[in-house]
Amino acid sequence: MCAKKMDNKKQEIRYIDKLRHSASHVLAMAVLHLFPDTKLAIGPFIDEGFYYDFKFAKPITEEDLAKIEEVALKIIEADLPIKQVYLSRDEAEKFYKKNKQPYKLELLQEIEGDKISFYVIEGNEEFKEFMDLCKGPHVESTGRIGAFKLLSIAGAYWRGDEKNDMLTRIYGIAFLSKSDLEDYLQELEERKRRDHRVLNRRMNLFMVDKDIGAGLILWKPRGAYLRYQLMKFAFETYLEQGYVPVVTPHIGKSTLWETSGHLSYYKEGMYPSFKIDNEEEYYLKPMNCPFHIKIYKSEIHSYRELPIRYTEMGTVYRYEKAGELGGLLRVRGFTQDDAHIVCRPDQIEEEVSRALDLTLYIIRTLGDLDFKVTISARDDSDKYIGDLEMWEKATNALTSAVKKAGFEPEVFEGEAAFYGPKIDIVYPDASKRQWQLSTIQIDFNLPERFNMEYIGQDGKPHRPIIVHRALLGALERFIGVYLEQTGGRLPLWLQFEQVRVVPVSDKFVDYAKTLLTEFTKHGIRATIDSKSEPVSKKIRMAEEQLLPYVVVVGQKEKDTNSVSVRVLGHGNIGLVALDKFVEGIRHEINSKALTSVFI
Repeated sequence: MCAKKMDNKKQEIRYIDKLRHSASHVLAMAVLHLFPDTKLAIGPFIDEGFYYDFKFAKPITEEDLAKIEEVALKIIEADLPIKQVYLSRDEAEKFYKKNKQPYKLELLQEIEGDKISFYVIEGNEEFKEFMDLCKGPHVESTGRIGAFKLLSIAGAYWRGDEKNDMLTRIYGIAFLSKSDLEDYLQELEERKRRDHRVLNRRMNLFMVDKDIGAGLILWKPRGAYLRYQLMKFAFETYLEQGYVPVVTPHIGKSTLWETSGHLSYYKEGMYPSFKIDNEEEYYLKPMNCPFHIKIYKSEIHSYRELPIRYTEMGTVYRYEKAGELGGLLRVRGFTQDDAHIVCRPDQIEEEVSRALDLTLYIIRTLGDLDFKVTISARDDSDKYIGDLEMWEKATNALTSAVKKAGFEPEVFEGEAAFYGPKIDIVYPDASKRQWQLSTIQIDFNLPERFNMEYIGQDGKPHRPIIVHRALLGALERFIGVYLEQTGGRLPLWLQFEQVRVVPVSDKFVDYAKTLLTEFTKHGIRATIDSKSEPVSKKIRMAEEQLLPYVVVVGQKEKDTNSVSVRVLGHGNIGLVALDKFVEGIRHEINSKALTSVFI
C-alpha cells in the first residue's frame, strides 16, 4: 500500500471515530427527548461503534430501544448543526445543577482550568437543543451520520466500580453508508453463529450448573474427549521435547504463598483460605509455579543438569467477578498446559526460542489459527526487580526468538510484570476480542524468593532463571477461542463421534452394526442412528451437530460392501468401498489432517 493510500485510510478511521462519537451524542439527545429525567454519564466511541451510559428513572425495554432509535434517526435526518462552545467553570456547574446531572458534575470536578469544552446539537421545532460536556471532535452536523443503529442494552457500573450506581449502557453502531451498516450486521450474525456458547448448544460439549457454581465447567462426553485429545497431544509432544512430568496438589499452605509473594501481590485473585485441623491455613492454588520450585529444591542440581523442564496439566483456581464470567472464556477453575524451565542465564535465549517454536508447532497442527505475537517489556520506572543488564538480556532473548520465528512483535513498554518480560500470543474470538493464551514469561523473582540454586562450574552456588511457559494456556479458554475461530468444524482426530451410520430402513440395521464393528476394530469412533425417522431428517440432525462424516447405507451399499459418504460442508460425495473408507479415515486421524481426505 502506498503512503498516500495509508494516509487516506488513517483519515477515514479518524473520521469514522468522529462520526461515531457524534452518534453517541445523538443517542443521548434522543433519550432525553423521550425520557427527560434521565441522568447522563459518558458516551465514547469504541473500536466497533459507540455507547452511552444512562441512569433511567425506571428500566427500559427492547421496545423502548426501538423508540429511541426511531427518534435518533429523525435527529439525523433533520441534519442539525453540531458546534463546539466553551463555558466557564461556574457556568458549567450551574448548567448541570439546573439540569440535575450528578454524573456530569462529578466529571466536571476532574477537568482543570476555567474554560470548559461543550458540544451543542442545535434544536429545531421538534427537538430541544442538546449540550454535552465533551472535548470532541465531532462531525459538522447530524446529517453526516450516514447509517445508525442501536444494537443492545447492558448493565454497567458507574466508572466500572461495583460499589457505584448500576447504569444502563446502550450500544450502537454508525457508518458512512447504509451498505457498510448492512455488511456489519451480516458480520454480527456470523459472529453470533460462531459464539462458542451457541456452538455448544449444537455440539453438546460442556455445561455449567447453578448448584455447582458459576465459572466451573462440567465437561460432557464430547467435550471431555476434545479436551483429553488436546491434552494428550500437547503433553506427549512436551515429553518428546525433553520436558519431565510432575503432578502437584490443588491446595497449598499459606506459608508457600507468602514465600512466593502471591499473598502480597495476587491475593485479590485468590479464593479465601480455609483451615485443616483448626491449625494450618490453606489456599486453592492460583498457579503451579511454587509447587514446581519445591520439586526442584528437593535435590541438589549441577550446572550440567540445566535446563530442567517441568511440565504439568495443572488445574488452578482464580477469582473472577460474577459479571465477568462468560462461557469458557472467563472461568473460575481451569487447567493449564503449564511448564517451568529452570535454566542458567546463558541458556535463556535458546530456551525461549525452543518454547516459541514448540508453541507454533502446536498451534499450526491445530489449524490455520489467527493470532499475533506481543512482547511486554519494562519501562524506566523503578517498579521492577533485577538488574538492568539482566532485563536487557532477557528482553533481547525474547525479541530475537520472535524475529527468528518470522514475526515482528508488537512491543508494549511498561507492561511487563515486575519480575520479568514476556511473550504473549494473542488470539481473537469471533467478536474480535483479544485473548492472551500462549505465554512465555521470564522470571527473576521466584528464584530469589525461594533461594533456588545450582552448583556452577566453579563449584559455587548460583541463581538460576525460571521461564514460565504455557503454550495452549488455559485449556478452557483455548477451546472456547478455537471453537469460535473454526466455527466448530474440528479436525477428525479431536472428534468424539467421527462417523455416524444412517441405515435407510430397519432392514439395514444389521449391516450398520457390521460397519460399527469394523470401525471400532480400526479405532474409528462411530455410532448408529437407528431412530424411526426419515433419512433426510437424520442427515440434517448430524449436520446440525457438526459431525464430520455421515455414511448412509441401504441395499446398494450392502451388496457392494461400501458406504455412501457425506462430508460436513460438502454434502454427498458418493459411494466409497468400505476398506477405502476405513483406510482414509484412519489416515486422516493418524496424520491429524485439518481437512477431509475425501475432498
